[in-house]
Formats: sequence, structure tokens, C-alpha cells
Amino acid sequence: MKTRSVDLHVAGVTLRVKTDAGQDQLERLGAMVEERVHAIQRSKPAAPAQQVYLLAALTFAEEMLALSESQGARADKLRSLLELVREARDAAQPDVTAEAGHEEPGSP
Repeated sequence: MKTRSVDLHVAGVTLRVKTDAGQDQLERLGAMVEERVHAIQRSKPAAPAQQVYLLAALTFAEEMLALSESQGARADKLRSLLELVREARDAAQPDVTAEAGHEEPGSP
């Protein structure tokens, strides 16, 4: 998709952004941010707008970090499981040369 300039309206603020995202994705992102900003405004009605936007950004960053760490842990677990499967497969495979009465090259 080609990069274009788009006006994005979120929480009463208009931002001009360059993006290659589709309109649906932009609307979903904007709605997510707006929802987060409004939730913070409800819990901290006297907070200045800049603080509300910063808190919204920090909560999104915290969620991204948690997801990243979770995915890393899952990837580590999958690698460990794959290694166990390989070890089990290797242990279950018979030594074909020994069973056939063949000697290893270089053995007496």
C-alpha cells in the first residue's frame, strides 16, 4: 500500500500522519486511543490533557512490553518442546547400521 497523509481525529485532537495503513486499521487505532484517553479522564477528571495523553501512551507501552515478554517466553517454551521432540525422535530411531550388521567406517 502506498504511503499517504491522513488526518486522524483522536480525543479532540487532529493529527496529520503519514501512513500506509488502511482506513479500517486507522479507525480501530483511533478508537482504541480515544477509549483509553476517556477512561483516564474519567478516573482523573482534573488531570491536564498532556498528562492524560502521556498516561495513555504509557499504558499502551506497558501492554506492548507485557505481550512482547509473553511471546518471548512462549517462543522459548516452544524451542524447548521442539528439542525434547527431537531428542525423543532420535532416541526412538534404531541404529540402522548396527542392526544390519554393518560396522562403522574405520572400526576394527
